[in-house]
Amino acid sequence: KHGVLDVEACRKAKITANEVAFKLRREGVYHIHDVKRAVFEQNGELIIVLRDEENPKYPVITDGIVQTSVLDDVDRTEEWLTEELQKMGYESAADIFLAEYESGELKLVPYNSTVQEKE
Repeated sequence: KHGVLDVEACRKAKITANEVAFKLRREGVYHIHDVKRAVFEQNGELIIVLRDEENPKYPVITDGIVQTSVLDDVDRTEEWLTEELQKMGYESAADIFLAEYESGELKLVPYNSTVQEKE
């Protein structure tokens, strides 16, 4: 995250330094400091966002739970998210199945399955 490798997270996920380096090289990344965010998905794939790249969709809420590390990555706070949800008529993140943040927009999929957007 932000060019710093979380060694403890790698240990917990049983990922070696060699595997990290290989996956980064396979994606054309040769310097960790160039990485804005990298996430190992459940299927073992490494998703990489470089420092100068446009942010992809970030899941800021999944299954009603706020993803605070993702909010940090997009320079937003839980307070901001709560205010945005309330403006859209929701009391809390617990009302939301999935919320994605992309290019300044918050896209929601509430448990009632209606998609809404907020810039």
